[in-house]
Amino acid sequence: SPQWTDVSFLYVIFYICLVTHAQQLWNDWEIQCLVVVSFSLQVFLLFAAVFRKRCRSRVLSVLLWLAYLSADSVAVFVLGRLTLLGDNQQQHRLVLFWAPFMLLHLGGQETITAFSMEDCALWKRHLLTLTVQMLMAIYVVSKQWRGDKWLAVPTAIMFVAGTTRYAERIWALRRAQSTSLESSDMEFYAPSAEYDFNTHSTDYYSKLSSIISDEQERNFERIVEVATKGFRLGLDFLMDVIPPRPAYWYQGGTELWGGGEPLDSLVDMAYKLADIHLSMIYDYFYTKFGGGLVVGLLCRITTLALNCIALSLFLVSRLDHHLKAGSSYNIADVTICYILLVGAFTLEISSVLLWLMSSYSTWNLLRKHLHPESSRIEWSGELQQYNMIDECIHEKKAGRQLGRVMRLVGIGRACSTKPVKVSTDVKRLILDKMLKIWATSTSANKLDLTRFHGEWAQRWVKRYYHHEAPPPFEFTAGTSDEEQASASPSARAQRALWISRIQDLGFVASVFIWHLVTDICLEADSTRVAEKLTNSSWELSNYVMYLVVKCKAMVSKYERDSLSYSREQVMWPVILDRPVDRSEFVENLLSARHHDVLGDAIDVSSELLKMEEAAARWDLISTVWVEMICYMAHNCGVAFHAKQLCAGGELVTHVKMLLMILRFPV
Repeated sequence: SPQWTDVSFLYVIFYICLVTHAQQLWNDWEIQCLVVVSFSLQVFLLFAAVFRKRCRSRVLSVLLWLAYLSADSVAVFVLGRLTLLGDNQQQHRLVLFWAPFMLLHLGGQETITAFSMEDCALWKRHLLTLTVQMLMAIYVVSKQWRGDKWLAVPTAIMFVAGTTRYAERIWALRRAQSTSLESSDMEFYAPSAEYDFNTHSTDYYSKLSSIISDEQERNFERIVEVATKGFRLGLDFLMDVIPPRPAYWYQGGTELWGGGEPLDSLVDMAYKLADIHLSMIYDYFYTKFGGGLVVGLLCRITTLALNCIALSLFLVSRLDHHLKAGSSYNIADVTICYILLVGAFTLEISSVLLWLMSSYSTWNLLRKHLHPESSRIEWSGELQQYNMIDECIHEKKAGRQLGRVMRLVGIGRACSTKPVKVSTDVKRLILDKMLKIWATSTSANKLDLTRFHGEWAQRWVKRYYHHEAPPPFEFTAGTSDEEQASASPSARAQRALWISRIQDLGFVASVFIWHLVTDICLEADSTRVAEKLTNSSWELSNYVMYLVVKCKAMVSKYERDSLSYSREQVMWPVILDRPVDRSEFVENLLSARHHDVLGDAIDVSSELLKMEEAAARWDLISTVWVEMICYMAHNCGVAFHAKQLCAGGELVTHVKMLLMILRFPV
């Protein structure tokens, strides 16, 4: 009808006017809004990035990634937009003062120079960006300058501050990239690593020996001092740049750390030392804090002084007089100038405080008599858990097809990976096993972490049963029932290892077998004689499975397919049954007929459950898991460890540092 036509026409006119007005408003205040956004991104990056190495939150990681990528783009866009200002922008003449602040924002914040190790390789691109954007900022100011002499000095000072900050960021990226194995500088870095070892190793282990032997010296101050002394050793070791070491270098380590029975205080100290080592390496790779005391102090003082001078000059200027005299400066632009100046000064103060609290500074050295357990935590302290049986049960209850969809969209991962805090029992177990196994190493029978073949479990059998164990292949499948019934515990342990094919089977298949063995023994063992050892073994089992299944650490494409097939084997016996709990699931699993690795896991479990001593059974299982995590720590690669440093950290990376701290033969 005509009435509805008129209403529609009025609505269209109103909509066009609204859009036109909004577009005009955006054109007038576009630069101002983007400048505030750029500053807000810098504030977020400075304070949020502090939690990167201590928090595993995916939300935080995504927000940091978006802010990190957006910060540079917004700053570059603002500089480009400033070049388009015309003579009709008389009332916004102060926006030219914002050009050097965009250089300052391009320099980033001290707490994050790179989001990942791949970003460090882009330092040449950032160097080109610095050159181009600095010339663009100079062009913007010189082209649009209106002769405001009182702004000349603050603008020049902020140019210097912005250039200094961006140059510092480029230097930090260049420094981190030079240690990468993909770096062209590696041919020069390797000799440097050998020099670092020859120069610092003696002093490092001498200081470490003094705080181990004297409990009064075992405070946080001394631990930080030792970690600082051995920073280059830890960095080289994590980057797998390990120079040749003389035979005497490995001697005396087990006696130094308590002869195979470490006290709880030594456990805390060893892990805290590894924690500080990794915190320093994180600062070196991903922040501006890793440049050392002198360079860091010089940069902090320079940028802080320049910001303070620029702010002071702006405050004492005749800006208020200009406004009262009818100057055309826009009050909103003046407000943004103050926000940028005061904000830059505040961020510099915050950066100095954060730098003082970093592991590189002398601030921590002023803390006296702080025990390791009372100091701050430098990583998440979480042990991610993945249990295949739990996931199969959850998928069974949700429905097979729905479970697959959940896994594809990531919901299944959240349900099957529930972290637990790394307990003192787990820490003690790992350190204790490392020292006890190391004590069995001789010049004629050295440990080998370059391949996994159950060597630690074999050594454990000989050590636990005082060398009474027969060779692993003498107890064959054809042994009679009477002989099996009268078999010694050591023979049963050897047979379990033989059935698992731990000497010949691939690492991923061994992980799968022993993961199921651990779960089956856990459900079948009702005595709970060695509860701490049982719980620690189960947590390590779930953690190693998480690294293999979810992180794909040390997993080839063929092994991924094998894992998927093995998982289907576990799921198949209960596909048509009603939803079950863990005990029923394991019972159904044991009653079905299996081949391949699943059948091996059931046979190994049966053999272990025939051992009368539950403590011995779980001691053997825990030895297998500690060897696996040490093997992964040494072999899963530099890229994996470097990636985990900025994602909350992983226990396996701390174990890598323990190998260096203990002088473990690798």
